Amino acid sequence: RKAWYDRMEPQEKPFKTRYAFWRGNLMDREITSLFKRNQVRVTHRIMGVDGTPIIIAGRIDFIDDDGAVADLKTTDGMFFIKRDGAKDNNTKQVLFYAYCEGTNKARLYYMSMGDWHRIDVGATNCEIHDNLLLIEDNARTLHAALVRGVPPDFQEGYSKSYWECKGKEWECEYYGKCYGKK
Repeated sequence: RKAWYDRMEPQEKPFKTRYAFWRGNLMDREITSLFKRNQVRVTHRIMGVDGTPIIIAGRIDFIDDDGAVADLKTTDGMFFIKRDGAKDNNTKQVLFYAYCEGTNKARLYYMSMGDWHRIDVGATNCEIHDNLLLIEDNARTLHAALVRGVPPDFQEGYSKSYWECKGKEWECEYYGKCYGKK
C-alpha cells in the first residue's frame, strides 16, 4: 500500500525519515565497500495477472565472508531487535536475496550509531520458496493496483498499530490517506 502511494501520490518525507535514510546510506556505503562482493543487483521476472511482465529488483548489500547473503539495516536502538528479533519485512527481503543468489545462508545486520546486532535467518528451501511466492503475489497486487489507479487493500498484519504507522515521530506520510485524519 505504501509502495502504491510512493508511486502515485508521493509526499515529502519527514526529517526523521530523511535522517534515517542518510544514516542508512552512510553505513551502507562505508561498510559494504569493505567486502569483495557488494551491492549485487538481483532481478526476478514474473508475469502480472494481465500478462504484463513484472520485474522484482533489489540489491544485496554484500556477501559475507562465509558466503551468506547479508543485508544491513539501521535503527535508532537495539532494544526491540534484541528482544523481538528480526523485522518480518527484513527477513522476507533477505530471503528473496538468498533465492536470487541460490543459497540457504541469509543474514541481517542491524546497526545503530553506537551498536550492532547480527541475526542469522533460517532459510530452508521450502521457506525460501514460500517467501518467493509471497513476494510475487505482492508484486502482482501492486502492479494491478497501479494499473487500476486505486491503492491495494491493507495486508494482514498492518494496522494503525503497525510500527511504521503509529507513533508521532515515525508516522507514515500517508497515514491520513490510509486511515483518515487523526
